[in-house]
Amino acid sequence: MKDLVKTHSFGFRRTHVTDENPRIILRVPSSHGFFRESISVEIVVNGQGPNHRAELLARGNQFTPLSGQLVVLVQSWARERGINCPARGNLSPYAWIVLVLFYLQVRRDTGIASKTLSSTETHAASIGELFRGFFRFYAEEHDVRTNIVCMRSGHQAKYDSLVAQKTPCIRDPLNVGSDLGSAMSDDGILRFQEEFSRANELCSQGAPVSELLTLWCPAEATSESG
Repeated sequence: MKDLVKTHSFGFRRTHVTDENPRIILRVPSSHGFFRESISVEIVVNGQGPNHRAELLARGNQFTPLSGQLVVLVQSWARERGINCPARGNLSPYAWIVLVLFYLQVRRDTGIASKTLSSTETHAASIGELFRGFFRFYAEEHDVRTNIVCMRSGHQAKYDSLVAQKTPCIRDPLNVGSDLGSAMSDDGILRFQEEFSRANELCSQGAPVSELLTLWCPAEATSESG
């Protein structure tokens, strides 16, 4: 890493070496000629994260050929709205993949993607319809405070009433016993709920995608609370 930074002008962004998938994020400058603009690359050290992501994305094709595009769009939204950094108590990019695929899985089995479409038409939904349906699903139909996200079961289920669940339960389909929501902070959970409510409301108003992807800044929270 030091050689890439000092000798080859790569930019050091951040490192995550304490979680189960140690990784380093570097920025590749445009001067190297790989891309017209600088890009970020993630280097994973002795971790299964990339393999698991690839396997999940492959599974998503079973639900719709647009699953990969929806994952990219949702992750972009989460990044722009400031709710994709685990170090700040948010969900990881991998957890967002699970949320997207669980939505598509339940949608396929129940036809809930759009209340105005028939069950046949829902399977041919556009990326825009899937994007709006994703927000509606988690804002109105699947409350993560009381329901479990579990691709292994493939259906919506509530928590056991005897278990005190303080964070959203998002079970990793490729790592039994792993709860991807357990590391969320109180603020992370609050921001998660705020952003889904905001996105769902904008979608119901017919707002353009550009407005959904407006960059979030902490000043928003101050102005909204005031």
